[in-house]
Amino acid sequence: MSNIDSSLMTRHQPVLLFVDDEPNVLKSLRRLFYQENYTIFLAESGADGLVILNTHAVDLILCDMRMPEMNGVEFLCEVVSKWPETIRILLTGYADLQSTIDAVNKGRIYNYCNKPWQDQELKLLVRNALEQKKLREERNKLAKEIVQKNAELDSLNKQLQILLEHRTQQLDVANHNFTIQQSQLNYQANYDELTGLINRHLLSERLQQIIITAESNQTQVCLFFLDIDNFKIINDTLGHSVGDELLKVTAQRLLTCTRAVDSVARYDGDGFVVILPEVAQLEEASRIAERIITEVSQPLQLSGHSLQETISIGISFYPQDGQTVEVLLQHADAAMYDAKLRGRNTFRFYTEELNLRLLHHMLLKEELCQALKDEQFVVFYQPKINLLTGNVSGVEALLRWQHPEKGIIPPDHFIPLAEELGLIVPMGEWVLKTACLQAKAWLDAGFPKITVAVNISPKQLHSATIIDTIVEVLSQSGLNAEYLDLEVTEGAVMQEPEKIVLTLNKLKALGIQISMDDFGTGYSSLSYLKRFPFDNLKIDKAFINDVTKNQEDENLVLTIIAMAHNFKLKVIAEGVETGDQVNFLRLKKCDEIQGYYFSRPLPANEVEILFVKNLYSLSESIK
Repeated sequence: MSNIDSSLMTRHQPVLLFVDDEPNVLKSLRRLFYQENYTIFLAESGADGLVILNTHAVDLILCDMRMPEMNGVEFLCEVVSKWPETIRILLTGYADLQSTIDAVNKGRIYNYCNKPWQDQELKLLVRNALEQKKLREERNKLAKEIVQKNAELDSLNKQLQILLEHRTQQLDVANHNFTIQQSQLNYQANYDELTGLINRHLLSERLQQIIITAESNQTQVCLFFLDIDNFKIINDTLGHSVGDELLKVTAQRLLTCTRAVDSVARYDGDGFVVILPEVAQLEEASRIAERIITEVSQPLQLSGHSLQETISIGISFYPQDGQTVEVLLQHADAAMYDAKLRGRNTFRFYTEELNLRLLHHMLLKEELCQALKDEQFVVFYQPKINLLTGNVSGVEALLRWQHPEKGIIPPDHFIPLAEELGLIVPMGEWVLKTACLQAKAWLDAGFPKITVAVNISPKQLHSATIIDTIVEVLSQSGLNAEYLDLEVTEGAVMQEPEKIVLTLNKLKALGIQISMDDFGTGYSSLSYLKRFPFDNLKIDKAFINDVTKNQEDENLVLTIIAMAHNFKLKVIAEGVETGDQVNFLRLKKCDEIQGYYFSRPLPANEVEILFVKNLYSLSESIK
């Protein structure tokens, strides 16, 4: 197909040929140069372009790189062989700058311009090219005339030629610098510098175009919103350089899980978005999400650190979950947030019910911030029982939220929120101070000399001020360090283990007891028990539930007890709720138990009643 934009053809007008297989692109180019003093030809293929070149003299060609049958580079190579004086400019949609440069060199192309182009940039590029061609033609013409002049004009001819060559060089340098600068600006405006993925700006443009196409074709579009789990902890504890490397690895892993038609973007800090324009079924979206989760969770080594990242994914569909870019992203983000609330390392689809639940969750976050200001928190204490004596041997301090309207709120409802909002450190320090003051008060009142166990969050444990904080709390409360027991989880100590070993050894040197909490749910290994200075090992409730009914659980608990005793560790069983469990643990030489069979977590004044009445003697309660 060819089309002449102007019937008033005079040879002094520059003649332009636009070649692209997309009619809309040709229309856009014609509209862009309509008011310029050019004669314009349009061709929808390389073959049509060659027909026009055989019948008309063309000054400049704008040609798309990707076309069926004959691509842009092949077409321009043909032009070079027959019409070498014609200026050749390549239009390319490739994001890879090297691929474009290779194409430019292969086709001996004057220059290139990225799609989508900037109107002024393209106009200026064409004008510079035509001006340069005109200057070359003028130079050649003048050179021929000067040669015919007599010898008296030789010196003038040389001077003029030098001036013309110098001007051409200046234009070449200016044009080259302009092209490089525009390419760099275009890349910075549309691509993420760290990962090389498209950025938020280009993502919005692409998603908008895909929605328009889907609306026209009556098809669906799937959108993934992805966020790295616990990225802030990794970034804060291991450093921003490790965090940056993790982001780059994640970007590459996402690209391996997607297709050429998909778009992967870095949306914000540790957030990514994937557009899947040809995915319409929940089952297919689920398979892709599972593949991404599996790929991302592969172990990796970064700067000497062993990591196994996980990712949470939220999924929305056009048009049922939203018909605009903003709404689709918002709903996919909400589904991703729900995936994090449900334990992370999973995916969730957006639903209206989810939206209502998240609104409730946001309200709870606001109330939690206010609760810290209004001092709505209290500490309960759950007794630990010595299986040899039957007496209370210690208590574990447990935080509760005393909501003015909803009553007592358990920690699993608000601790994840506190971590998300950055409140876990001040809350943890408050629990530590409160528990130490209470333990000191019990000792001063003549109650039994017991330890008070306080849970230390991973954020607290990795804090540079953890030791100073604990020393200050002990000093202010007057509590001897031997009565304080710090409980840490396996996952917390395995983040920067070399650093944590030093921290725990310093705490141990103060006389503080150190307990490994929830043993068996994380990295359980003999080497970890040997490596860290633990005094106590707490068997997780999950292994106690069926210990008298399930042979595998029984064998596991017996192995843990024997292993801990070999390492001179005291064993504490959590979640003990039946007499059969108590008898089993006592017979198998477990040292202490903790659970609802003896007592739920209690306010401090009710714990004092246990001290006074000595209600939990084995001789009275264990038959």
